[in-house]
Amino acid sequence: LHGHRDPISFADVIRLGFSGGFGVKISSGDVERFLEGVLMRRRSVQHRAFETDLIDGSWLWMTETVLEDGYFLSVATDISSLKRHEHVLTRARDSAMLESLTDALTGLPNRRAMLAEVEAAAEASRRSGKPLTVALLDLDHFKAINDRFGHDTGDRVLGYFAEYCTQKLAPMDRFGRLGGEEFLMMMPGLNAEHALVFVDWIRGRVPPVAAGEGGLRLEYSFSAGLAELEDGETMTQCLRRADEALYRAKSAGRNCVLVAEPGAVPGSRISTG
Repeated sequence: LHGHRDPISFADVIRLGFSGGFGVKISSGDVERFLEGVLMRRRSVQHRAFETDLIDGSWLWMTETVLEDGYFLSVATDISSLKRHEHVLTRARDSAMLESLTDALTGLPNRRAMLAEVEAAAEASRRSGKPLTVALLDLDHFKAINDRFGHDTGDRVLGYFAEYCTQKLAPMDRFGRLGGEEFLMMMPGLNAEHALVFVDWIRGRVPPVAAGEGGLRLEYSFSAGLAELEDGETMTQCLRRADEALYRAKSAGRNCVLVAEPGAVPGSRISTG
């Protein structure tokens, strides 16, 4: 503020900074509206403290005190280094959280994430009265693929399959990897009949994967068991019925999709613990 010999008001300091491209960052771009809110808070209490960011990227910790003689004392402390450290910690926390909910090989939601999502979807289904169907998908003879072509090819199959199924989903659907060659698909708004048509359509169009050298195209398939959430049923019970339907699909020769019988099925390989 060089050149200003006379006292200058707080509002004019803010205006000069805004017009000159320095000082307090005003995200809205409306300096007068910003001042209206700030001036309303100034002197409203005897003491207050807050943080604010500046246009140059730095941060200040501000303390404002109304003195007994009516003067206003404002102290600014540069906390830029602390904020940078805070941002680093926040990014690290967010990254760790994402990793804890993501399958490293396929990039899909992992078992923990998917089981949490289907529980939340079950609550939403009960409130709205709309259907919810889940499907357990298991790649057929996957151990034989690993044994014959190697684990690199097996991993490639899992990755391609994950990408293929994800591309076919509706915006509200979710698809995740439970572990190994088993996947979970969640289809809010679809009853079992419509979900069967959809999953079987996916099954009939699974693309082959390049395996080894020589341009070999590896054909593979999956089996699936579907269950629609019933009235009064827990999601654990629904997943058990889907698991039983998947078992029947495997026993029926694989490469097929079956719908679960109504009613709870005791025992399952699926655990929400």
